[in-house]
Amino acid sequence: MVFQAGLPGPDYGFVGRGAGKARAAYLEAVRRGYVQDHEVLTALFVEALERRLRTRPRG
Repeated sequence: MVFQAGLPGPDYGFVGRGAGKARAAYLEAVRRGYVQDHEVLTALFVEALERRLRTRPRG
């Protein structure tokens, strides 16, 4: 959906320092989503999209 809206892809932090912790948090959020608890996954997605928007080149 973000690509359809013309936005850059979310930065989940899977590369670099802290990547292992970021992946673990993402997988836990997905597991919680399977049992209809979407709050953590939603927050993680919003944070990842905001991170990408802060770091994208302007212009």
